[in-house]
Amino acid sequence: ALFVDMVRFTSLRDHDIQVTQREQKDRELADGLKQLVQSADRQKTGRVSRDAVMRVLSKKENNKILKELGLELDMVKSLFALLDIEERNRVGIDELCYGMMNMSADSHFARNSMLMFQSKRTLDKLDFIARIVGNKFHKLEKLIIASSSCRDASHMDC
Repeated sequence: ALFVDMVRFTSLRDHDIQVTQREQKDRELADGLKQLVQSADRQKTGRVSRDAVMRVLSKKENNKILKELGLELDMVKSLFALLDIEERNRVGIDELCYGMMNMSADSHFARNSMLMFQSKRTLDKLDFIARIVGNKFHKLEKLIIASSSCRDASHMDC
């Protein structure tokens, strides 16, 4: 029993060391990715265009990060399109890096990330539509009130 406990303890410790090393590698990879994408942000706004990101990531010396993440440029283009909710061809650097890191974890997590980003995009568009419809109803309400006020005033004159 003592031997089994020692083996179990050693195994857990080795696992913890491996997890810690993997987390450290992931942090370093995330920092490298963020610095790489920030280099495309020439105006230092915290946002980058699709073309700037593709230009930086397609450089031969930067392929290493994409390979370590298990991503291809087409995947990054798709992610960019999902994140570009306002369709202004610009996304936040942190959001893009977070999305790329999440897509790289495994295919199941990548699908969930894609669904999450698509849901966010859909909800933002629905919110935009709701605001437009709300404004139109408000204007319609004002017109109805003004119209009924004019009608009431014209009946009193009679």
